[in-house]
Amino acid sequence: MHRNSPTLTLIGWGSLVLQVGGFCFGPTTHSVKKKNLSVKKLHKKPRTLYTKDSQTEHGNRNKIRNLRIGTWNIRTLYKSGSMNVVINEITKYNLNIVALQEIRWPGIGIFKHQETTIFYSGCKDNKHVFGVGFMINNRLLENVKSFEAINERICYIRLKIKEQIVIIFSCHAPTEEKDGETKDIFYDELEQVYNATPRHAIKIILGDMNAKIGRENIYRPTIGKESLHSISNDNGARLIHFAISNGIIISSTYFQRKDIHKQT
Repeated sequence: MHRNSPTLTLIGWGSLVLQVGGFCFGPTTHSVKKKNLSVKKLHKKPRTLYTKDSQTEHGNRNKIRNLRIGTWNIRTLYKSGSMNVVINEITKYNLNIVALQEIRWPGIGIFKHQETTIFYSGCKDNKHVFGVGFMINNRLLENVKSFEAINERICYIRLKIKEQIVIIFSCHAPTEEKDGETKDIFYDELEQVYNATPRHAIKIILGDMNAKIGRENIYRPTIGKESLHSISNDNGARLIHFAISNGIIISSTYFQRKDIHKQT
C-alpha cells in the first residue's frame, strides 16, 4: 500500500466541478445490512473537496456544517484488513463522503460496516476487477436519495442537502495504453449518464481518470495553471474535451499545491 497525503480544496455549492485524481490503498468478511435505498442498475490517501455551511432538510437537529468530500483509488477492498485500513484513513481526515475506485467487489450492492456504508458497482461476471462506489458516513444516509450503478467504471449518488439536489459521480477511466475504442466507450457512457441527470442539480465528478492534464492556454478556463504537466496526454485531452462540452472545470488544476500532491 502506498501512503500519500491527501489534498484539500475549497468549492462552493454553486460550482460545477470535475475533480481529477485518485490515490491508492487497499473486505474482511462482515455481516451485511441493506438499507432501503433506490439501487438502480443501468446499462494512496484520498483527495478531498471541502464545502462549507450546508445543512440537511431536517433543520437544526441535523446540520452538516462542514461537508468533506474525497476521492480515492484504493486498489482493492477484496483483501483481508483492507476495509479497516480505508475506514481508519477516512476517519483520520474526517471525510463524510469518499468516491472509491478499484473496489474489486463483483455485482451491485450496499454494505454497512461500523459507522460507514459502502455503495458499490462492480463487474457482472463475478470477477474481482475494477469496481467503483462510495463510502459514506452513516450520519449522512438520510440525505442519500438514490444510488445509480451504471457499470464497473461509473456510478453516482443523488443527495438532497437543504433544498438542493447534489449528484456525485465516482469514475475510473481506462488507462493511457488502452485502445481508442475502449476510451470512447467510457466517455460516451459518462456523457450519456451525465446529461441524463437533472440540469438544475449540482454535479461533482470524482475519480481516477488516469489522465495527465497540461497547462495549454488553448484550454483555459476549463483548466488552470497548477497542473504538474505542461502537455496533456491522450487521456488528458479526452477529459478536457468532456469538460468543455459540458461546461465544467477541472478543479485540480486550479489550486496551488506541492508537485508531490499533484500526482495521481
